[in-house]
Amino acid sequence: MNSSEDISPKLLKILETGVDRGAERLAKISRTNWIIQTVSVRMAEMNRIAAMAEDEGTDYGIFLSMDGGGFLVVFPEAEAKAMASAFLAQTEWEKPGSRMEEMALSEIANVVANAIADLLADACGRSVFLGAPVAERKKAGDLLQELAKRFPASGAQTLLVYAHMSSSSLSADCMVAIILDDDWQKALLAVAEAEK
Repeated sequence: MNSSEDISPKLLKILETGVDRGAERLAKISRTNWIIQTVSVRMAEMNRIAAMAEDEGTDYGIFLSMDGGGFLVVFPEAEAKAMASAFLAQTEWEKPGSRMEEMALSEIANVVANAIADLLADACGRSVFLGAPVAERKKAGDLLQELAKRFPASGAQTLLVYAHMSSSSLSADCMVAIILDDDWQKALLAVAEAEK
């Protein structure tokens, strides 16, 4: 398994910049100043990634498809309500797990994933379009296994980005998993080789 130190500096910069751009876009949409810090990046086969996930409780998982792979953005359920409230600048919800909460988390995931996908595509000279977000509530390990089922690819590697999100009213962690097929992996390898 590759940790942040083992991943090409150029790929690491692309991912970190994508996360930063996601924060900028969230700020414009929600009128809340968001700070997102990339905590770590790992790359491994999906079964190894899923085994690393902490399964302490239920999480929100937002799936977004793309040609040659997919994204999964995971928010801890314990922090989901506060994140949705900060995004929508509201404080009252009917109940945890409400449709409004799910829609807000889906939009946060959509903004962050698109920011990362745009930079990956630009670096590889490709176009990318993400499908509509699909939300599920499960344990993180189960969500990662679901990602592998939804987007099967031979020899697929998974990039796992851990990020810490904060605004004036909250502090929360999220995880972005990106599964990529062989073509994407070759394109990213070419990007990494070009920096040498």
